[in-house]
Amino acid sequence: MPDVSPGLGVKTMVRRDFAKALGNREEISITVTGRRTGRKVRFPVWFVVEGETMWLLPLHGSRTQWYRNILAQPVITVSAGRQQLATSAKSREGKQTVQRTVDRFRKKYTAALVARYYDHSDAVVEVPIGSDAQQDDQRPARRKGAGAAPRGRRTAARSARRPVRKGRAASPRRSRRRGA
Repeated sequence: MPDVSPGLGVKTMVRRDFAKALGNREEISITVTGRRTGRKVRFPVWFVVEGETMWLLPLHGSRTQWYRNILAQPVITVSAGRQQLATSAKSREGKQTVQRTVDRFRKKYTAALVARYYDHSDAVVEVPIGSDAQQDDQRPARRKGAGAAPRGRRTAARSARRPVRKGRAASPRRSRRRGA
């Protein structure tokens, strides 16, 4: 339980905990609902914070798929480490707002990286992280097999259990492909 000073409400703690989780992070994850499928989809994104507002800049502007999903259903879950914040996002397409956000991105991530990755800046997303947002402290549920090593890669423990055959390549993938 976080340290609570007298007179501070839960909403202040939410803002402080989430702001602390953002810390010096360069990347967070957002989860939006697919506009056609209705499934939850997660994306890594860059962000900037100004006061009680987080600003997101879609890579391809208004053509970005997660941005289109937000237009259809503005509910968004922002994950920074173990902290999650469920709130409603707002689309902003005004030239001044977009330019101000792009300038903040250039300051945080360098102008070269912003120019390299963001090819069409005509829209931004405003995410309130202040007192009107709701926080979910729990870790997201793990999917079955989510902790396993990616297919084709072997952990040291798994490789140690596999016997090495003489006269064959040491790579388990190569021998597996040949039907061994």
